[in-house]
Amino acid sequence: MLMKVSGETRSVRAEVVKICGGFMYLRLEAPPECGDCGRCRTGESKTVSLPHKEGVSTGDILLLDVPCSDIIKISVLLYLVPSLCALAGFIGGYLVLEEPGGLAGSVLSLAACYLVIRLISEGRYKGGITVRGNQEHD
Repeated sequence: MLMKVSGETRSVRAEVVKICGGFMYLRLEAPPECGDCGRCRTGESKTVSLPHKEGVSTGDILLLDVPCSDIIKISVLLYLVPSLCALAGFIGGYLVLEEPGGLAGSVLSLAACYLVIRLISEGRYKGGITVRGNQEHD
C-alpha cells in the first residue's frame, strides 16, 4: 500500500522534558502504527529538540504534526543512503583488494556515511513539524 504524501500528517504525542537556550526538548511517545519494526521496543525513549514555543513549560504534553513527506525523506536518509554507501564501499574495496577489501570498504563507507549524516542533521532539521498545543490544557 502506498502512502499519500500531499498534505497528510502523522500526529505524535510528546512530553516537554527540558527547556534550555531557546529550545524545548521533547520525549516522544511511539504511535501504535510505529511498533512493527521493533526499534521503539528497545526501552530507549526518543528525544528531539524544537524551537521553544511561547506558553509551553516543562511537563506539558504536546501533539506534534509531522508531514508524511518529511517521514519519507528521513527514512530515505537513514536507510537507503547508508545501504548505497555500503554497497559502493564493498564494490570499491573488492576491486582493490578482493574479499577483505570489500568488507573493509563496506565498514569504512558505512562509518563515513554515519558521520556525514550525523553532522548534516545535528540540530538542522528544518521540516514542517507543527506543535498543535498543550494536551493538558486544551
